[in-house]
Amino acid sequence: MEQWLFQPLYLKSFARDPKTLQPIPDELLNQLYEEHTLKEAMLLAQRAFCGQLEVELLSSFDPRGDESIVALQKRIAEKYIPHDMPSKRDISPLLQVFEEAAKGEDGTRYRYMFSEMMAVDVFDAFMEAGIHNEEELKRLGGLFRKCFLEPGGSSNPAETFREFRGRDPSVEHLLKKFPAGSSMA
Repeated sequence: MEQWLFQPLYLKSFARDPKTLQPIPDELLNQLYEEHTLKEAMLLAQRAFCGQLEVELLSSFDPRGDESIVALQKRIAEKYIPHDMPSKRDISPLLQVFEEAAKGEDGTRYRYMFSEMMAVDVFDAFMEAGIHNEEELKRLGGLFRKCFLEPGGSSNPAETFREFRGRDPSVEHLLKKFPAGSSMA
């Protein structure tokens, strides 16, 4: 739903000035879209940082090795969030990883990122069909209902996606969402 809401074309159809009820100017709509996109890009970078920290801590980190746990956090942060480095004393990302692992919720960031990647790819199927192609939009809507809504959570997400798109999800659709997305990593 969020994908539709922040498309300038759709936003323009219902966004109004609360006092005058006139459509919001294109300049303001573009600014809103750019700010939303920047916020989403920052969240994606933060999730990638925390996800990679989690993976390395729970798979390859050697507590008796040469790299300290704080140095590990710094190294990963430099790669994923150089614009928002945690201070040396801020170990909250490490604590989150350990708390989630203790609750059996490890891997949640990458699962969330994977589902976001699939959602953007599904949205792009509708955009590729074209806003004015009612016949194709109806076909896609029916296929979406059959693949995703009718089975609910009882089907394998990867198989469901393949049935809908005819291929595996692509990270390119997620990166395309952010104009500077490919230069973040």
